[in-house]
Amino acid sequence: RPELTLVYLPHLDYDHQRLADPPTSLVAEVDGCAKTIIDAAGEIDATVIAVSEYGLTPVHRPVHINRVLREHDSITVRPGPYGDQLVPGLCEAVAVADHQVAHVYFPKSSPTLRGGIPTSGLRRGASSYGSVRRILEQTPGVAAVVDPEDVGLSHPHAGDLIVLSDPDAWFTYYHWIDDADAPDYARTVDIHRKPGYDPVELFATSNLRAAGRLAQKTFGFRYRMDVTPLDATLVKGSHGLQPADPTDGAVIIAADDPPPPDRMEHVAGYIRRRAAR
Repeated sequence: RPELTLVYLPHLDYDHQRLADPPTSLVAEVDGCAKTIIDAAGEIDATVIAVSEYGLTPVHRPVHINRVLREHDSITVRPGPYGDQLVPGLCEAVAVADHQVAHVYFPKSSPTLRGGIPTSGLRRGASSYGSVRRILEQTPGVAAVVDPEDVGLSHPHAGDLIVLSDPDAWFTYYHWIDDADAPDYARTVDIHRKPGYDPVELFATSNLRAAGRLAQKTFGFRYRMDVTPLDATLVKGSHGLQPADPTDGAVIIAADDPPPPDRMEHVAGYIRRRAAR
């Protein structure tokens, strides 16, 4: 019998990123699913803790933060038949996008790539910590550029700088300038190669194209499921900033005494203590 079981109910997540006005029927649908889980938990005397770690807010503007860095010669890419491939270890500065937050890293540069691959053919520029910070602070859609400890992100894996978007904006990972030079993975669902979250994966270029790729798969042909568009303006919801109204942010609900914490960073400790009872 496990001490902790996690169940993900996606009803209020993906459609609220895709649609400007999600249907209210999703609320009733997720309530029905929650009832099923709560009833099952009651049969084994398990405690239910409902956690929504963020609230999605409407957005209208994508901010292509890595394109900004590239235009100022901070990004290193390797052009080739599979598009402009980002070379993070040789970038003077590179951003990992996470909705309305971006982590900017200043990697250690070296004359050769790992494994001894020569750097010839790379498009490479130079920049500094201070100049990158000033560039990003002046970028439309950026609300603030802060140090990690200023926003509770003092962690070895955090960026050297943290960039926060305006409330109606969000950050893409896009590092290419022309869509013709987009890397091969950009038009696919490929979360492990993209340097950041890509909500545009929630959309498809066309049902006809998707059907054609599935037909190729069915008949045993080689295919690539390149049906993800490159239009970041399709995204209508995002998250990551501290909401102006706390009721628009994280929600933690439990029939417990003492009650659960009201701040998300304290949830892990609360659940550990609850599981240890």
